Amino acid sequence: MNKSNYQNLLDNLYEGIYYVDLKKTIKYWSSGAERITGYSSDEVLGKRCSENILKPQSLDGREMCKTNCLLTDTLKTRSFTQTEIYITHKDGHKILIAFRIAPMFDHTGKIVGITQIFTDSKENIDLDEKEAESGKKAYFDPITKLPNRNSFEMLLNSTFSGFRRNIWSFGIFLFTVDNFNKFENMYSLEVRNNILRKVCDAVADNLRPFDTLGKWSELEFAAIVINIDEKKLTLIGERVKTLIDKITIPVGKGSIKITLSIGASIATQNDSSEILMSRVKSYLEHSIKKGGNRLTTQIST
Repeated sequence: MNKSNYQNLLDNLYEGIYYVDLKKTIKYWSSGAERITGYSSDEVLGKRCSENILKPQSLDGREMCKTNCLLTDTLKTRSFTQTEIYITHKDGHKILIAFRIAPMFDHTGKIVGITQIFTDSKENIDLDEKEAESGKKAYFDPITKLPNRNSFEMLLNSTFSGFRRNIWSFGIFLFTVDNFNKFENMYSLEVRNNILRKVCDAVADNLRPFDTLGKWSELEFAAIVINIDEKKLTLIGERVKTLIDKITIPVGKGSIKITLSIGASIATQNDSSEILMSRVKSYLEHSIKKGGNRLTTQIST
């Protein structure tokens, strides 16, 4: 993927993303960062984060640039960090954000900078309609508003890059609504699309801020879950499955019950994106063959 395509993807994500070099000088500031903070890239590029532009504060009110700089900690520990903090919008109001920080390495394993990703926890991002529509067409599924297959594969490859440098562990969920094809003879396309939207919204609400849900195929959806082990992977998968099993979706004058079949696996150092997704696909198919409403994380031989 060339640089312009990669930058277009970053600029069309809802999340804010910015990158600093080892001197903590801001070198990249995404469109999402502009929308969330109110500061344009022209106003921040070339400035050092120590200039305290966003005035970050911990949840207990401590000024983080002065007492607990997350960037300094990341350079020392060489590890992925995630937390919630307050920042100050350009117009003066405070915003609670979910904040993720990851060191960036060159091919020799040397740290060359830090990437920071943040999401408005209160969901008060005011997207420009033209930019949003352009982003949806290129990178998002028009029905669920989730990253489409191409976007998800790019994010998966990026996640593998961090995994191979031991920045984080991760796993994949692949799920589908049980017996959804039977709905074609029972409900209109609008109703079927609404069912998919409600299911994906419910799943997304029960993932963590730094996990990523996307559309994998026509009726399959995948999630990248970061900083995970086998036990946590199973716990999250069972929680999502149980949550959907309890949901009743109104349809016309009645309602329907939904269940999910899920396949899930932890990435290993021997995996590629293709190998990992193929394994998870086989686990999903096993869940379907066993009658659905099931999570499979391995198949006994």
